[in-house]
Amino acid sequence: MENPASSSSLPREHTSHLSSARSSGVRLDVDPDTSGSMELSTESTLLDPSEPDGPNDFQDTPSLPPASSLLCTLEKDDPMESAIPTAHIGVASRGKDTRPTMADVIARHERLRRDNAEEDAARRRVETPKPLACDIEAIERQYAAGNDWSFIAMRIDQARPYELPRAKHDMVIDTGRTFAKTPLQKIMASLTGKSHGSDVLERLYASHEIGQISKLPGGNLRVKVKSKEACLLLGRTKVNILGGCFLFKEFDVLSAKYFIDISSIDSDTPTDLILQRLFQLGCHPVYDTFRDVNLATGLTSATWRVYFLSTTCPSALMINGLVCDQVLFDNKLHPAHGKNAPYQSERLPFGYRSHHGLDLGTTDGQFPPPETAAGSTPSFTSSSHSLPRQPIPSKSYAQAARATPIRQLTSLQKAVEEEKTRTSQPQRGAQHGKHSAASQLAKVPPTSTDTLSISSFNDSNGKISPPSSPKAPKKLLLLTNGPEDNFVTASNKKKRSRKATDFSNLMVKQQPTRLDGIATANYFQALQSMSVTFESKNVTADKTYGVRYHVAPVDVKRPDSIMTSTESAFFVEKHHTKIKKASKATPIMEVTEAMLDDENTALLSVLPDRLAEADTKVDGVCKLFENATNPDHITKKAIECPLAFNSTTALKMAGDGHEIAELAQMHVINRVFSATCPGDDTTFSAKWKKLMGSSVPSKRGDIFKMCAKWWTSSASITELSRASKALGIFELILMSIAPTIFTNDHWIQYITGQPVKWIPAHHTRLLHPNTLLRLLRSDLGSLCMQQWREVQWQGHLLDDLESLRTLDGFYPDDSSVLQLRVVDGDVVMVASDLATRC
Repeated sequence: MENPASSSSLPREHTSHLSSARSSGVRLDVDPDTSGSMELSTESTLLDPSEPDGPNDFQDTPSLPPASSLLCTLEKDDPMESAIPTAHIGVASRGKDTRPTMADVIARHERLRRDNAEEDAARRRVETPKPLACDIEAIERQYAAGNDWSFIAMRIDQARPYELPRAKHDMVIDTGRTFAKTPLQKIMASLTGKSHGSDVLERLYASHEIGQISKLPGGNLRVKVKSKEACLLLGRTKVNILGGCFLFKEFDVLSAKYFIDISSIDSDTPTDLILQRLFQLGCHPVYDTFRDVNLATGLTSATWRVYFLSTTCPSALMINGLVCDQVLFDNKLHPAHGKNAPYQSERLPFGYRSHHGLDLGTTDGQFPPPETAAGSTPSFTSSSHSLPRQPIPSKSYAQAARATPIRQLTSLQKAVEEEKTRTSQPQRGAQHGKHSAASQLAKVPPTSTDTLSISSFNDSNGKISPPSSPKAPKKLLLLTNGPEDNFVTASNKKKRSRKATDFSNLMVKQQPTRLDGIATANYFQALQSMSVTFESKNVTADKTYGVRYHVAPVDVKRPDSIMTSTESAFFVEKHHTKIKKASKATPIMEVTEAMLDDENTALLSVLPDRLAEADTKVDGVCKLFENATNPDHITKKAIECPLAFNSTTALKMAGDGHEIAELAQMHVINRVFSATCPGDDTTFSAKWKKLMGSSVPSKRGDIFKMCAKWWTSSASITELSRASKALGIFELILMSIAPTIFTNDHWIQYITGQPVKWIPAHHTRLLHPNTLLRLLRSDLGSLCMQQWREVQWQGHLLDDLESLRTLDGFYPDDSSVLQLRVVDGDVVMVASDLATRC
């Protein structure tokens, strides 16, 4: 079929081109368009120039140039540009296919996954950022130049490769115990990756609103957020962590407020009145609720929580330097615990008033009391807060527990009370570096008519009675509970002479002790600024078991100056068989806090059940007094059963007293063996066998005979041994009558004003003779003498103690402790010093 447009109808300049194209094997079609112009187009296939046109042989066909060259020729021909544009000429060739293959598609997906994994790994990486070397060198140059801290701090901030997060709001992720054993690094990596699934969290990451993540005690995760707006956005949103979906808890608007939990609050307690009292003290409560509430049923716990306006503890809740731990309201004690306040190591016994308690008065009483409002009663304040005045009750529970019922006094007891009034006032121990007379009160000189002073009688074991006793001698009883008990005093006997031993021969004046490695310079002065009263309480449960007294510290008060004091001291510790000084000095705040706690804990040993239990042990202790040959058993019983030991001592003192003398002899032998090689904390029997070469004899007489030659080796040893024997029995009595004071070195330091030197024993530690002298001349000695007068103790030991109590000197440090030495195969006694002290 012919082309509708013949070649004759084309212009002449195109005809030559068409003929050349046909000759080259290119088929061209010319189609007329609507405008009457002609359009030239090529077919999609080119004529193969190698194909023959007719019956000619293949070899006769001439080789034609490629079609591409023809097209180029057409393109380069200027007259063709206007008539036939090259854009309308499509040439299909057999070139390489540009479509992607399956391998290309898989490789492209692999590259995408690898890029995403590297990006996510970089985002999830948790590490410790390291500074540049030049930054550290710059900081070192600042130190070398001696610059101020402001320059060094600026360099440190510049060296840090990131900005420290300063977020203060808490948000909690409710995870429970799911991640209790999961490392926090893994949790952080999961929470910061792309798979957390929270758009809100992603936006907050971009704006750096999230600052920190940590674990809460007991479970859950805490996220620190910088602003409250971000906290509101995070509330009730879900987040994916390590494959689990968890929920952010709602933002707690009270999380920054300070609160206090008050226990044992009944449902009918007028809590609104308590809030009013707290407001009057300046605490500004903002919200109150019971801590644990079931909203479905309305069931609540008995712990009441009060939130305050401030973010820290209100100054009115700081009692004696610590956060209030007890609230007294309407004559009821309620334990309390403030936010972030440390818990007490020992719980206060039921019914005892705390030193850090807050009194809120009663429902029908005036608050604050008139005297408190007038400012007559000062309140204890901390060093950094000025506290409002706290109401002080007229009588605390601890004081009520210590109160004794008023009873009628017999003639002897009235005379004893008069004697106590006439004698010298109790003196405190001298401060470190001062003579004892510098810190004691004025003495009232005894008169010649002082018939109650226990004097010495030669070869007399009788009892002392005042001349005012009008009754005839009858059967003697130990206790005097009234005129109906048939108590009658014994008659006075021949006076004994006290000139046998003069203890002042070896004594010297008190010398200042160096405190290097023991305590700071003003530690003892600061410690003795505490206000303490020692009270002797009659704790006799059954008069059949003898009189029994208990001495304990009461009304312990700490001055404000100690709250800011930096004084401290080292204490000696006993670790089973080793005696060593503590590795860390104890601040005076901790020492005084222990003294405050001792006031309450001392009352635990005199509860009614403890007194009844002690009475059942008196018979066993009496047998020990009469038959024991191992001093370790005696000291162990004095430490474990002080009440029973005290009763037994009173019973034996009221008798002929030979058991007391034997007990003192056994104890001084134990002191000698304990002071020998004090670093070896072994038993008495082991040291006896090591030094004496035999076992401990089974009879006391044999022990006394083997040791008899030691006491008379020289005049100085004789005097020191007799003083040690008297001080030894005072030490045993002190273990039983004042166990709280004897077992705690801080009380010994407070009374004596000196370091405490130790003589290590098997079950306890014994005191240095000079320390015992200071205790004998203090309030404790006065209270012990009062008990001895009541049981009418007689004997040379009491004479020696009275003589030592009236003296002012002390034994030299280098020759004050009796010890044993092996010289030429023989055991001899010497006087030397000890090195263990605190």
